[in-house]
Amino acid sequence: MKIPSYIGRSADEIRRENVSFDSVGYLFRAVSWLDMADRESNWPALLYSCIEGRYGIEYLLFEELVIGTGARLSRPDYEKCLREPTKLSKLIDRLIPDYTKLQQFTSAVISLAPTLPPHIQWKPKELKKDWGRLSEYLHWCGHRLDSAENSEWKCSAIADVRAVLIPIWETITRGHSMCLHPSDMTPEIQQVWEDFKNGKVDVETAKFRMNLLKPLLTAKYAQQGAAHRLGGTLRAPSRLSAGDSPTHMTFTTTVREDVLVGCGRHCCLCHKFCGLKIELHHIVQKADGGDDSFDNCIPLCFDCHADMRSYDHKHPKGTKYTPAELKRHRDNWYSKVSSSPGSTYNNQSLELDRAVFLAIIKLLPYSKLIRFLEQHDFGASFSPGIFEELDKVVRVSDDPAHEFIDSDLEGMRAKLVDDIAKFAEYLSTHTWRTPSGNQSVPPEWEDQQHERFLEVTKALNALSTALANDYRTLFREARKRLSVNPDMG
Repeated sequence: MKIPSYIGRSADEIRRENVSFDSVGYLFRAVSWLDMADRESNWPALLYSCIEGRYGIEYLLFEELVIGTGARLSRPDYEKCLREPTKLSKLIDRLIPDYTKLQQFTSAVISLAPTLPPHIQWKPKELKKDWGRLSEYLHWCGHRLDSAENSEWKCSAIADVRAVLIPIWETITRGHSMCLHPSDMTPEIQQVWEDFKNGKVDVETAKFRMNLLKPLLTAKYAQQGAAHRLGGTLRAPSRLSAGDSPTHMTFTTTVREDVLVGCGRHCCLCHKFCGLKIELHHIVQKADGGDDSFDNCIPLCFDCHADMRSYDHKHPKGTKYTPAELKRHRDNWYSKVSSSPGSTYNNQSLELDRAVFLAIIKLLPYSKLIRFLEQHDFGASFSPGIFEELDKVVRVSDDPAHEFIDSDLEGMRAKLVDDIAKFAEYLSTHTWRTPSGNQSVPPEWEDQQHERFLEVTKALNALSTALANDYRTLFREARKRLSVNPDMG
């Protein structure tokens, strides 16, 4: 949204234009009156500025109260706010005891999503002080010869009001107030929040853990908009680009079949096998003159499709894909799929896939990690070195040199990597370092929170078993298709 200018507005424009009755509306009128007071040395304009500014701060405090309580403000508490602005900041302290930490945590989450607007961390006590400074000029300030008609005093008053209002206006127009209410957080993010709130981790550690969660949660919530891609924590409605459909149903059946066969149900950007989790994207949006043709369609996974939707032209971050680039990515992938088995899968393709398979076995030898995952009961402690082994696989997973040409083998590899990411995420959020240097589900849970202990260990054992099964499936199929029998280590 374009920010309107408050400079040079007349009294009639201030009263009649861009009138809205929320914190932004009141503050816009406040800085407009302030500008007039400064331009014309107009004392009544300064008074209007203080009145509108106080209303703006009161609304801002009330909005923060509603945001922080997750719209769960009771009627009795709401009525306590009426005609009692001084109680607003105290209500925030009482109803949201972790308000400051919740705001810090919200900023940490949003910092991981550069396409979202900056997060504003308001300080209620500071806003209350600003409200008080504006109130001073609405009371008797002395004889008019010493105040309203004293040019030096008036200049000082305008400067004082400016020092209050302009920073608030500049802050409110450069970002958004929002709050990740705990009851609306996904279970994965909620665990990180609890650890941060209770002082178990600092903000940087919390950001690190949420960054590990990002790939899993992005895939999980990609259909629900850019805010959900932070981990499903900002439960706001999804916003699709103009002309974009939430599904690919605007393409004809023939076009859909042709592109899905052409890509082998892989994403044309990241090359991940998608199966049912694939969407068809208009390269040129229909609102911009694009059509529903084969040439204007590119199949994408949920993650890459969400990136297309979330790009903000008004606040660009990163480099947007051009239509020509998207078509080249698509055509290159179609060409790669067409040369896979069943078409012209030749000796060179076979050798390349053998090299990929041997590289995976070297990176993830059976004897070093997979056998451990098959045999270990995660009710017991384990070496933290497991994180390093898993991270090595995840770090190279997006490298095209580690992808199979055979689309079936590539699908198995992608599933293995996806299950590794799920296991690593759950492991990082449900285990802690022990005094002996090992990693473990908190042993005190076994006595103090027995059901939680059983639930977590059961989930870890199930995830590790699934990962090991993926490995065995890929190993057996690759050995058969590629006629290679490497040592499993």
